[in-house]
Amino acid sequence: MQADANGAALPRFFLKAAGALVLVTGAWWFVADVVALPAAWVAKVVAQSVFSDLVRHANVGKDTLELETHMRVDMAQMRGAQPVPRGTVAELVVDARAAKYGYSLPLLLALLISGSRKKLARNAALGAVCLIPAQAFSLLMDLIKQAALGAGPGVTAQTGWGQWQLELVGYGYQLGVLLVPTLTPVLLWLWLDRQFFAAVLVEGWLRNAPVQDR
Repeated sequence: MQADANGAALPRFFLKAAGALVLVTGAWWFVADVVALPAAWVAKVVAQSVFSDLVRHANVGKDTLELETHMRVDMAQMRGAQPVPRGTVAELVVDARAAKYGYSLPLLLALLISGSRKKLARNAALGAVCLIPAQAFSLLMDLIKQAALGAGPGVTAQTGWGQWQLELVGYGYQLGVLLVPTLTPVLLWLWLDRQFFAAVLVEGWLRNAPVQDR
């Protein structure tokens, strides 16, 4: 009976996590813009300090982070723009919703709720704070990619960046969009709930793993 219970621990955990993720994400959706503001402010500070050669000013709005850049674009060549006289130029402004990559928070909360639930409030608060730099990184790389690579070669040339710097922006964007928002909450959960992970999931799986014939 003990072996059966241990063997069922992993699928039971994933079922609980899937159900919790649906419920937590539904609740998070109503407060997503508010809880994303700390990450937006961190991204703003980094944008204006690290990328000052590209970013003239950053603005945190109610639900967006906007970067005003030093780059100038020909409005007549912008897709979707209203017809304007040829040669009309404007400063490039890019923006993104602050909560765009905030779904890592409900993912972390779902894992914590489905785990041991020991010190749940403390771990949830600590995890939420630790997620802020990761969310800020994803948001910032999205905006920098829009500004440096998304407005055409004429704008890209104005950055004055070398090819290796532009490739770093591309890699950073892929990392921030594809990996950081999903991997970071999982790693944080493994750290915050490591006793549950080791005692229930790992030991249960090892105890029920098939033994190869020697």
